[in-house]
Amino acid sequence: MGTAAMLQGAWHGVGFSFDTDDSELAAYAQLHMAPLIRSLSERAVVESRLTWVDGQPWPRDRWQVQDAPWMRVDRDLYVSDRELRWFRVDDLRDLVLQVRFPEPRRVEVAGTFFFRLGNTKWTDRLRRWRLGGRVARFRQRRFSTLVSYLVYYPLWWVVETTRGWHPIHAGAVHTPEGGILLAGASGVGKSTLAVALAAEPGNCLLSDSFVVHTGTTAFSVPEPILLDESARAWLGTRLQIVAGFRHPYVLDRVGHHVITEKSAAMTEVRLLLFPQRGPRWDCVPMSAEQAWRRLSAANLMVNDLRRYFALAAAWEQVSPQGFVLSREQNLRVLAEATPSYVLQVPPGMSSEEVVGRIMTLLQRAPQQQSIAR
Repeated sequence: MGTAAMLQGAWHGVGFSFDTDDSELAAYAQLHMAPLIRSLSERAVVESRLTWVDGQPWPRDRWQVQDAPWMRVDRDLYVSDRELRWFRVDDLRDLVLQVRFPEPRRVEVAGTFFFRLGNTKWTDRLRRWRLGGRVARFRQRRFSTLVSYLVYYPLWWVVETTRGWHPIHAGAVHTPEGGILLAGASGVGKSTLAVALAAEPGNCLLSDSFVVHTGTTAFSVPEPILLDESARAWLGTRLQIVAGFRHPYVLDRVGHHVITEKSAAMTEVRLLLFPQRGPRWDCVPMSAEQAWRRLSAANLMVNDLRRYFALAAAWEQVSPQGFVLSREQNLRVLAEATPSYVLQVPPGMSSEEVVGRIMTLLQRAPQQQSIAR
């Protein structure tokens, strides 16, 4: 693998750098983080690097955690004063993270990823031989998760620590009447709905899968928008607000980024929707308590947030923050201040009709807020 150039960027004013010795991963990271890449005038707050190793994980004693001053606080987690080493990271068992907190609001992350297709040297070699050229696809499937662990999760940790911004599994659209938050579980069309709504004149997209928020203020988390063939067909001309790029995502989805003139960094949320697929159109008001519980549960149904919550919990062993309680308090503030609905979208309803109905609901939401309680 060739050595790739360091990537620099900023997300809501938090500078970061990412370096890796794997040129393919570096090229993917540049695609994935394209909206964030820029030159930095100051030192990065998050500094990350990833070493890619083809083969079996190294023996634990090679990392010298048996020496003082390391304390073992978990089967796979070792901490010292301002540093931790995490082996078999959560559900990505072949990633090792070495994390330093040189200053209270800075973090340095050194990851080592062991790419293997078998649990022994011989089974790994055999499977590589059998797969041949398809091994590259297995490599590429790790890229998105590695970018999350090395860049996005540390950035989330910084804004949780310094600003009280907490992540939600939701897409968000800014409109002249206020923001629309599309929350809930995966696979129900949130990304497609977010793009459709953002295509309306005057509207803009924050992000389609995750936002960070403090109360009713939501901030974008720009990542690739993954749309399959049926989603692209349903969007029709509304797809013009995003630009696609080539990468072999699973489920034959195509990655996109929203064009600059249709992107927004923040919004004040005025409507909270939980989309789901169903046989007919329906829009059912929710109480604040119901919306809060649904938000909290949905955050634990998606791998990305579960992974981040586990990472933040591990980092709390060195830098205690009390995130679990503050996240729930923040979700409750959002739910209590925002009209919330379960939105059932039937097959066959056009994007124009769905968008029209949601925009009408947004315009009526302030008058219906008492009903939604």
